[in-house]
Order: sequence, then structure tokens, then C-alpha cells
Amino acid sequence: MKYQVLHETAAGSGQFNIVGAPIEAESTTAALALVLPAVPAGLRYAVSPYRAVAGLPDYRPPVAAESGKSYAVVFRTSLDQPFVPDGATYASVMTDAANMCLAMQAYMPNAQFGLMPPDEQPAPAPAKPAVPATSGTVSSGSSGSGATVSSSSVTSGGSVSSSTVSSGGAAS
Repeated sequence: MKYQVLHETAAGSGQFNIVGAPIEAESTTAALALVLPAVPAGLRYAVSPYRAVAGLPDYRPPVAAESGKSYAVVFRTSLDQPFVPDGATYASVMTDAANMCLAMQAYMPNAQFGLMPPDEQPAPAPAKPAVPATSGTVSSGSSGSGATVSSSSVTSGGSVSSSTVSSGGAAS
């Protein structure tokens, strides 16, 4: 089945938009697993079954790994609106939950439905890269209190152990 990828528009907004091209996956769980690695840090994600022009996919029971999984529903009533959670939950029982979305879309032609894990949390920030072992210079900057921090040089990838502050500010 094909799915459209949905990302939250901003952290905690509760609104989702379609991003990128449709993906293909064996089940809703597999589609969500494909989407997760590309989700920007702090945003939630979902998938929406892709319906080409008309018709519904052939019935088939959910694959063993999908059976019994449930999803929170995101929904929009027209193409110019973002998807928003609607409080419903669809489960993969007799068929994949994505087919329920497509059936509801057939019933409500202007609507579009999507699915996300019911306990979805924002994507974590990627791991920070290790500090390089080359030397460099830390640039001068200003603090919010008007104090100016003087330049310090870092050698061998170490950290700055002291800073000079003028105008009575505090260094951190």
C-alpha cells in the first residue's frame, strides 16, 4: 500500500502537513517505521493512506506483525487545511487500519485521514557529533547585560577553561 508522509508543522502544534513523495509499505506499522528516521527533531509524524483516483485496495487481512495494533487518527476536511488529531483510534483487526482510513475517505469525499502511533512523542534530536581534535579559535561575543567576553583560543580540541569579562558582567 502507498502512504503519504505527514510531519507536524511545528513542535507541539498538533497540525500535520504532507511532506515529500508517497512511500510504499506492507503495513501501517512498516510505513511508520520508514518515516521515523527522517522526522525533524521535536516534531511528531504520521502516515496517510494514498488514494490515487478512485477505488479501494483489495481486501486482505493484516499481516501477523500488524494484527491488533492501534493508531491515533489525524484528519482534515479539505486539502487547504492541515491534519489534526481527532481523538479517534483505528485498529488493525480485520484489515490494516489504513484501509479504514480509505473507507472513511470514500464515505467523506472531501476528507483525508492519517494514522500515528497512539503514544507518539516528538522525534529526538540527532546525536551531537564528537568534538574535533583540531585547534580553533572561539570568537568574541556579547552577553545580554552588555558585558563583552574576550576571545579565547582552544588547542587540541579542549574546552575553554577561563574567559575574561569586561563591564562587570559574569562569565559562564
